[in-house]
Amino acid sequence: MTTPLSIGQARNIVEKLRNSMIRDECRGCECLQGVLVQIEIHASQDVTDITGPLKVPLGQMHSCLGCDPCPPAEIFGRICRPVKL
Repeated sequence: MTTPLSIGQARNIVEKLRNSMIRDECRGCECLQGVLVQIEIHASQDVTDITGPLKVPLGQMHSCLGCDPCPPAEIFGRICRPVKL
């Protein structure tokens, strides 16, 4: 279980994702697109207006580019940190 993301946290994460894209190909990477979906799942409210501008149609997605480190994966790890009960 994770703590729901606030609207502000979702905006902050999406801005970090936007700034982490170093190549045009980053936009369609399954890593980035997966994190956008995770943000929507973990948000306390509808954030599709925040994530939507970075989303691409399924036909434009491609497999992981193998970036090391993978910025979306690092951000994903921070989003899905377990809640201490």
